[in-house]
Amino acid sequence: MKRINQAIHGILSALLALLGFGSCGIVEDEYGSPYAEYQVKGQVTDEEGNPIEGIRVTFETSPDTLYTDANGHFESKEIRNVAVYGKIKFKDIDGSAHGSFLPDSADLANLEQKQIEKGDGNWYEGKFEINVQQQLKSSPEGK
Repeated sequence: MKRINQAIHGILSALLALLGFGSCGIVEDEYGSPYAEYQVKGQVTDEEGNPIEGIRVTFETSPDTLYTDANGHFESKEIRNVAVYGKIKFKDIDGSAHGSFLPDSADLANLEQKQIEKGDGNWYEGKFEINVQQQLKSSPEGK
């Protein structure tokens, strides 16, 4: 009987430990975590260097969704930490209204970062700007 109680106690302890650790999440801006702010901006052009309007610009690691203007430009608001990881994706969503283009992406970690504001010497590492120049290839109509 003592062994059964010990086994049940062990199983329940393990289960509670798993549930306890599984419910703990890491918050991005948890107290004491270093952070930086990023602004991503750029231009999307076709193979001949002409600006493309109506391209959707998204980030793998951020909920931001941007669209290119008539000059092919886009600009994000400040994004904390996540802007430098993952890919930035470009997709033609307006059909043939401004031409048809194949989707493409760029790895943000490989793009040049320019520091535009110094950090405070503590947790804030500063503000950075990432400038993206993306060229999309034409797609056959209707695809």
